[in-house]
Amino acid sequence: KNMQALILSLNLLVPPLRKNYHDMIIWRNSKPPPNNDTNYLWEEFPKRWTYVINYDKIENKRRAKNLPRQTFALDVEIEGVTDGKLLNKIINQSLLHYPRKYLLMGAFKQNTHMGAQMYSFTVSKIFKKNVSQNLIRKAFINYFYDKSSISIKKEIAKRMRHSVEVAEQSYRKINIPVDDIPLDDIPLDD
Repeated sequence: KNMQALILSLNLLVPPLRKNYHDMIIWRNSKPPPNNDTNYLWEEFPKRWTYVINYDKIENKRRAKNLPRQTFALDVEIEGVTDGKLLNKIINQSLLHYPRKYLLMGAFKQNTHMGAQMYSFTVSKIFKKNVSQNLIRKAFINYFYDKSSISIKKEIAKRMRHSVEVAEQSYRKINIPVDDIPLDDIPLDD
């Protein structure tokens, strides 16, 4: 349940990353983590966490442009979109109860991190349906884009590691304003 709550929090309280959480290492050091092919959750300040993205699907584009790796302090808020301060509290509570090396664990007794398949299985278990990380990202964008200014869209896109154009072309699948969706017509029993 701890990992399920943490996965939900990571995907709902800040813009969701691609499938990068399952192998993210916790870095508790005042110095930044190494610049390698590992992603980190860095305790940059006591009890304040920062994503350090060294590697993901678009890494070749970043390196081709000779750009620095991206870091995102969780408590730097996007007004009306994020609650990184709450996410910090949830992460701290999780680590207090289950100290560990990896952000997400597959088996605590064996001290193994959650692999990609276990992450996908856990997400599907949470929603009781086959839900992918990509679908979560699409839902996040579809929910916030209708009511967001271009500057907020840019900040969401930056944290999700794509452009506003990619978000609108690849992730936006419907053009129905969220407020126009008749929720009474959606069956909730399945």
